[in-house]
Amino acid sequence: MTGYRTAVSNFVGSLPAVDISTIPDEDMTCPYCWSRFDEVPDPEDGTDNTPIVATCSSVRPHLFGRSCLIEIMKSAAASPPPLCPLCRQAIEIPEELFDLDYDMIHDDLK
Repeated sequence: MTGYRTAVSNFVGSLPAVDISTIPDEDMTCPYCWSRFDEVPDPEDGTDNTPIVATCSSVRPHLFGRSCLIEIMKSAAASPPPLCPLCRQAIEIPEELFDLDYDMIHDDLK
């Protein structure tokens, strides 16, 4: 069985990136970490600030950097579903992420 971290990373990794040229300047900052989407991250820290739309049910798309969306989803491992930090709506995720065994999730997050 896939670990929760791997499953979340694979899910977020499968979401399409948003073309930076289509994002208005006032929306170019990740609301989770406050980094601009057009900043080149330090390769040593492994952060991926590629803009991704959270799969919450908001009318207006909520953009987060890929690494931030992964972090948001991982932080909800003990009490899914993860909530969008902006609208507090559930981030829609594949059902198989809910089917993971709690002990395996807990061990995976250590």
